[in-house]
Amino acid sequence: YAALWNTMNDFDKKRNIWLTDPFTNLDPEEVEKSVQTWWRTVFKVGKTFESTQPEVFAMASLVKEDLEQFKTNVPIITALRNPGMRDRHWETLSAEINMQFPFDDSVTLDKVLNEMKLPDFMEQISKCGDLASKEFMIEKTLIEMKDGWKGIDLELMEYRDSGTSVLKGLDDTLQHLDDNIVMAQSLSFSPYKGPFTEEIEQWEKDLVMTQEVLDEWIACQRL
Repeated sequence: YAALWNTMNDFDKKRNIWLTDPFTNLDPEEVEKSVQTWWRTVFKVGKTFESTQPEVFAMASLVKEDLEQFKTNVPIITALRNPGMRDRHWETLSAEINMQFPFDDSVTLDKVLNEMKLPDFMEQISKCGDLASKEFMIEKTLIEMKDGWKGIDLELMEYRDSGTSVLKGLDDTLQHLDDNIVMAQSLSFSPYKGPFTEEIEQWEKDLVMTQEVLDEWIACQRL
């Protein structure tokens, strides 16, 4: 009983918030996870009461139908709240469906569904969202590679009584360089590298140059 009541209550409250708050505040992961959790709970509750209490089973079935109906909105939320969507994607989408994007705070989910009728353009939105996701993965990979060098310092140690120093402990740094070069080369072959082509090429050049400098440095130290 408590599970059914709490699910009905939570869904009712959240649905009202999701429909009326600014669309830009929606967290697609939270929406999808919550709806799935509530649906599973109501399904289990329904099974429990199906043969013993038909009135409770009927109530659970109504809630499940409501959840299934709302679940149809999840794809449009996920696509339009894609973290990879950038101005270039919004401009493309605006041109394809003749509608102004991105959203301002006056746009709600209710407006998206009932006034703007964006589910009618799901094919175009999904295509644009899919491209944004693939480009976002490249963008994230570049950021992670560059951030991965923060805090990596070259260690110097005095060399005998020569008055100069030599590099030491380079194995991890050289391996990190190799891994980054392979990853950068992999990105350069991606069909979705378009907006990041120059950045990828420059990053690969920087990595290769660093590798060459260190190789020369190590060769010099050996002599």
